[in-house]
Amino acid sequence: MRADRDKARARGDPKGAQPPRPRKSSPWISGNLVESIFAALILIVIIALYCGLPEAKGQGYTYPQQPVDSGYDLPLQPVRFGDPPPERRHELAPPADPPEDDPRDTPPPIFYGEEIDTEKSDSIVYVIDISGSMRVDGRMARAQSELIRSVSGLSGSLSFNVIAYSDRLYNFRDTRVPATPKNKAALSKWILSFNPHGYTATGPACARALSDRGNFSVVLLTDGLPNWGIHLPRHPNTPLVTQLAAQFAAHRGVIKEANPHGATIDVFGIAASGLMRSFCQAVSEDSGGSYYDVP
Repeated sequence: MRADRDKARARGDPKGAQPPRPRKSSPWISGNLVESIFAALILIVIIALYCGLPEAKGQGYTYPQQPVDSGYDLPLQPVRFGDPPPERRHELAPPADPPEDDPRDTPPPIFYGEEIDTEKSDSIVYVIDISGSMRVDGRMARAQSELIRSVSGLSGSLSFNVIAYSDRLYNFRDTRVPATPKNKAALSKWILSFNPHGYTATGPACARALSDRGNFSVVLLTDGLPNWGIHLPRHPNTPLVTQLAAQFAAHRGVIKEANPHGATIDVFGIAASGLMRSFCQAVSEDSGGSYYDVP
């Protein structure tokens, strides 16, 4: 380079010839250009995703809900990203709610072989005649045995009570109790402690059973001759049949009046006949219950 300058000076150029300097490119311009291209690429990708995929819902993207026509025998069902494979969906499904208790799964009470409907309240109240007429032909013993058999077969989901009556009323318990083994055993001991005695207060006994407004099933066992608990004027010249009919009508009226909530009374007439049987049938019909003859 020095020799070149000397030659230049010899030609009269005092400063000597200077070689041209290369032009440097701006680092700021180069860096900005790369960043601009990268930002443009990102923007293109975002626009493509936004325009090309459906709206995101839940945990993944949801395809249209209509089955897709795949050209095969069966259409493809819609699939959501994140769903388990079809063969494993049953494994991951939430457990089903336990079925509700069906009243039909509870065995109904049985009395003299007849089913007693207790679905309305899951309870039952027995009304048992222990008056003096029940000593005839062993009626009392048969009634006690049948009551014990019926209560012993009650489902544990039921509650029960028993009212024994003559011219007095006797409650097994003040209110219904669960049909547990302990309460069943106590009932057996309690009912066997009675001997037949006194008159027959059928109307007042049923009215007491019906005072339990939460119970809708009543079973009445009687020989059918109500003659106590309701005072009626007596006339010496009135025929006996007329007096009995008036007595029966009065007891029937007491029972109807005590049943505004519509409990069903199923009546079992033990060796009942004539007017006594008619009375039992009328009591059951008034409540929508059934009447049964039993020996």
